[in-house]
Amino acid sequence: MRPLRSPFLRRAAAGLAATTVAGALLLSGVGAGAAQAAPPAQTVFLDQSFGGASAGPDFLLPTTPSGNVACLTAGTDVAASPIPGCRFANDPEGSGALRLTDTGTSQSGGVGSTVSVPTAQGLDVTFDSWQYGGGAADGLTFYLAATDPFDPEVPTRLGGIGGSLGYSPQDSQLGLANGYLGVGLDAYGNFANPAFSGNSCPPVGGAGSNALTLRGPGNGSTGYCVLSSTPVDGSLRGFDGVRDEAGRVPVEVAVNPSADPVTSPSGLEVPAGSYVVSLQGSFGSAPTITQGPLPSLLGSSTDPSWYDPTTGVPYKLTFGWTGGTGSLSDYHEIANARATTLVGPAPVLAQATSGSATVVPTRSSSVSVAASVSADGGAEGEPVVATLVFPEALAPTLPSGATGWACTVSGRTVTCTVVPSPEFAPGASLPVLTLPYTATADAAGALTVLTTVSSTDSAAATSQLEVSAVREPTVVTSSSGRQTPGTTGLSTVFTADVASAAATDPTAPLGTVEFVDSATEELLCEADLVPAASGPTSTATCTTDADPSTAVRVDYDQADAAHEPTRADLGSFVVVTTPVTLAAAAVVVDGDAQLSVTGLPADATGTVVFSTGATTVCTVTLPTVACIVPDLADGSYTVTAAYSGDTVYASAEASTAFRIGTVAAPVPAPAAPAAPAAPAATSAPAAAAPVADDEEARLAFTGSSLVAWTAGALGLALAAAGVVLVAARRRSRLTA
Repeated sequence: MRPLRSPFLRRAAAGLAATTVAGALLLSGVGAGAAQAAPPAQTVFLDQSFGGASAGPDFLLPTTPSGNVACLTAGTDVAASPIPGCRFANDPEGSGALRLTDTGTSQSGGVGSTVSVPTAQGLDVTFDSWQYGGGAADGLTFYLAATDPFDPEVPTRLGGIGGSLGYSPQDSQLGLANGYLGVGLDAYGNFANPAFSGNSCPPVGGAGSNALTLRGPGNGSTGYCVLSSTPVDGSLRGFDGVRDEAGRVPVEVAVNPSADPVTSPSGLEVPAGSYVVSLQGSFGSAPTITQGPLPSLLGSSTDPSWYDPTTGVPYKLTFGWTGGTGSLSDYHEIANARATTLVGPAPVLAQATSGSATVVPTRSSSVSVAASVSADGGAEGEPVVATLVFPEALAPTLPSGATGWACTVSGRTVTCTVVPSPEFAPGASLPVLTLPYTATADAAGALTVLTTVSSTDSAAATSQLEVSAVREPTVVTSSSGRQTPGTTGLSTVFTADVASAAATDPTAPLGTVEFVDSATEELLCEADLVPAASGPTSTATCTTDADPSTAVRVDYDQADAAHEPTRADLGSFVVVTTPVTLAAAAVVVDGDAQLSVTGLPADATGTVVFSTGATTVCTVTLPTVACIVPDLADGSYTVTAAYSGDTVYASAEASTAFRIGTVAAPVPAPAAPAAPAAPAATSAPAAAAPVADDEEARLAFTGSSLVAWTAGALGLALAAAGVVLVAARRRSRLTA
């Protein structure tokens, strides 16, 4: 589908105010103050002089057998779109024209308006034409073409070159797509030639050169039969070799499908159900007028939904101009084109399409259409149809609940209809239509939803919604490697948490996470993400063997359709070892401390450091687990034994306390002289002074130290006896 832009909507307000009355009517003797009925307001579909360097965006250049040579004579940009500037023309801005062909031979050129015109209120088209500068061949055509009223499309193909005037077929060249009426200004006289008719056309004698010839409906190689051929009073051409006022041929084409005759604003009488064509030949001639019943499409190959089932008149028409040259040629040009309704204003539909600007692949969203009947047009009494065409990456579904619209889905196209009861008045809003859709897994980039709101008696209102398919950003929130040496099988477990970083409605990512050696790009292991019970985070865990010194990268490259890939360096790599229960001991012998540890497995490696405070007193390397510290000063000690750990066993610490040396017994106070004591009494332990519990001369220790209770007791007894003997000897010397 090629949606039609609608300058009709932009011009509706201006057109309704721009009521035109022919000068003859204004000068008909009605006094300035006399009451008179104003002619009906007309809806303007086109008002274009073609005099400038650009004619705006509302046109299309169809393909032609020779290549479309249409251009603007005041334009200088030969690459301009949709209508380029002419290569060899240099008219001043505002003084140009639309050139359909130049004087090259075997050409066809043309321009189509992208406006679809409803026929219910009739159609009135006026324009000026010129043919000059060559060998009087072949001519130009104003055409009307039928179109789908709810999905209108401009013909993208013109007819044949030369005498076909770009409307009818010629040999293998097909005719204008879906042609309805071809108004030929045939200077050379070949447009009525049966050679330029389609299949099944009866022979009709033409009027020869300088004729106004009309052909009827056709498509491809069928139809395009001659309806009439009338000699033109005056000439279709100018004779000065330039575009000037003397060679100007004004043309009016009026279409009246109604049941009543109508007078156009210019005073042209148009019978009911008829067309009228009027032109004024150059050099002051009288008007040439031809008329006839509107062609019927009943029984044709045209889709029946395109035309009224009673009259066969299309509900909508598109229009444009074509020109053709053969072995002889001319410049064929037009200017000052205007197209309006013939009978009162047409309903003017307006609409706005809205929805989220982004969608996540595999997720759902919706598009809404708010349609209305403009206050600048007539009432809408026909069903209004909204057609939405979605791209392949967006799959529409039917709306749920009552919406006022009846919808069907066919592939990526949704067609919805709302019926007025009895009509939608000017200014009325239609029910809002909301359609859900789901983005496919491969949706990416900018996507466009095309919307057309139309009826059989109003121009189509088109718009589009641009939607960007965007995946949720992701981030590796945490990751680690955990190695347990000495285990059976694989010993390293890698874990990564991947979360959505979407600002709104984040969801847990799915897909596969790879743990990669970032130096060699070697895959260590991979695992699928498992979503958490709640929240936008998922976790991947896999097991392998890996050196703790390996630089590991977490790759979420195999992301699901809804989430962006991401990468991050591994957060940490921990070597988990087997814990040990360490015990420290100290045994003091003759002032030396023997320090040791127990609890280490036989296969443990590493070192044990014995220290007191910040001072290391000795270090041993396993399997040695003890050391002797000689000649310690008297006092109490606390020693910490620290095992370094290895790749299998965890580091550990333990402490022990001990004492070096004894505490002397108190010396008795001097006593009165007495007889010498018996020798046996001098060594009796009972003669020693009592010792308090905290003054006992014994070793104090903790942990798993061996206790030398016997040696301690013996030492105390000997010391006490020595003290008594020394005291007795001193007393005897003093009394001698």
